[in-house]
Amino acid sequence: MTNLALLVVGVFAAFAPNVGATYPADRGPLDHIWVLQKLQSERAIKRGMEVATLRFNPDHTVTGTWACNSVGPGKLKWASIPGQMHGKLATDGAGAGIITVVGCGNARIVAIANRFWLRMETVREWFIDHRGLSVRFADGSSARFV
Repeated sequence: MTNLALLVVGVFAAFAPNVGATYPADRGPLDHIWVLQKLQSERAIKRGMEVATLRFNPDHTVTGTWACNSVGPGKLKWASIPGQMHGKLATDGAGAGIITVVGCGNARIVAIANRFWLRMETVREWFIDHRGLSVRFADGSSARFV
């Protein structure tokens, strides 16, 4: 391969989406904004719009987004099992604390986000594997994040 061909391949590789991304065990849930990919069996990622996100904070609170609104800390707490890529999630029984209240344009995205955050009131655990983050609810169903 010529130097020019190698340069072109390198440039395209640098801007290619991270399709084969893995989530190594040493990273844990911190320092990443987890984007809802699937809620139970329904695909939740929509082109150009995030339905919901989660962020595990160093103070063991969980923040995120609800369609185009922010969800604040305080209601949902996380803990990890030492040396493991899984742990517990629990809420104090109160609903998610919405920080911004903005009317969001896409009704389907809002509906999925509403269902997700209502389910988060029954969340029990989280775990990370090579595909991303999963949370499991009291009834055994789950949500997947990337």
